[in-house]
Amino acid sequence: MNSDSSRPEWCRPEFTIPDFEIINKCAYFDYQRDKIFVRTNEALKKRRSKRHSRQGKKDIFANNTIEISSQECPSCRGKDITRQIDGRLVRLARNLQITESGISRWVIRITTTRHCCLTCGKQFLPEEYLRSDEYFHSLKSWAMYEYVACRSSFSNIAKKFNEYFGLPVSTVDVFTFKQLLSQYYKETSKKILAKMISVLLSM
Repeated sequence: MNSDSSRPEWCRPEFTIPDFEIINKCAYFDYQRDKIFVRTNEALKKRRSKRHSRQGKKDIFANNTIEISSQECPSCRGKDITRQIDGRLVRLARNLQITESGISRWVIRITTTRHCCLTCGKQFLPEEYLRSDEYFHSLKSWAMYEYVACRSSFSNIAKKFNEYFGLPVSTVDVFTFKQLLSQYYKETSKKILAKMISVLLSM
C-alpha cells in the first residue's frame, strides 16, 4: 500500500500492486456474502441460535440423569422427611468413556430435592449431592496422560477438552486434576517405589 496515502477512516485504499486490490475486493465480497447468507438462511440461523443458547454449563447434553435422595435427617436421624422439588438443584458430572474403539464424552445430570425433617424441622440437602464431583476419574486420568506422556501444557489440555469433547474445562481445572491425582496415587506410588528398590537390592 502507498505510504503517502495514510488511509483516513472509511477512505478507499490505494494499492501499489494491482493484484492486492483484486484480493481485497474478493475478500470483502466473500465476507459480505457469508454474512448475508447466515442472516437469510433459516437453517443456519437456527443452528447458530442453538449454539449460543447452549453455551452455559447447565445446558450440556446429559447422557444419563440420576436423582439423589436422603432417607434420614443428618441432624436428628429422623426418617419422617418431606421433599420439595426445586429446578435449580442440578449438577453436571463430566467424565470420559474410554473403550477399545475410542474416547467419548459422558455427562451425568445429578438432581435432588429440598428435604425437610418433620421431627426437628431442619431443612437440608443430601450429603451425597453436596459432595458430588464435577469431574470423574477417567476424565482426570486422561488429562494427566496428556500432561505426562504427551507433554501437553495445562492450557493446551483444556483446549483439547473443549475441541475434542465439547467440555468446558479450564486451565485451573487441569492444574487441580494434577493435585488431586497426586494425592490419590500417593500410596500407590510409594508401594511401586518400594518394590523397585527391593528388586534392585536383590540383584
